[in-house]
Amino acid sequence: MKKFLKTLGLGFVSVASLSSFAMADAMDLSGITFATSDVFAVGALILAGVAAIWGIRKVIGLASR
Repeated sequence: MKKFLKTLGLGFVSVASLSSFAMADAMDLSGITFATSDVFAVGALILAGVAAIWGIRKVIGLASR
């Protein structure tokens, strides 16, 4: 029962966040640029992407317990 309530709560939070995102205006991403001429900038971009993927997988893993 406890796991069911956790899942229900997580689902409610997910639906609430999706509905608030749907009500927001469209996000303009045309102004985002990345400096790809510098090796360290590209490395930092890749590192940030890997860290984001790792964090998302960690959150999903913790939520599925």
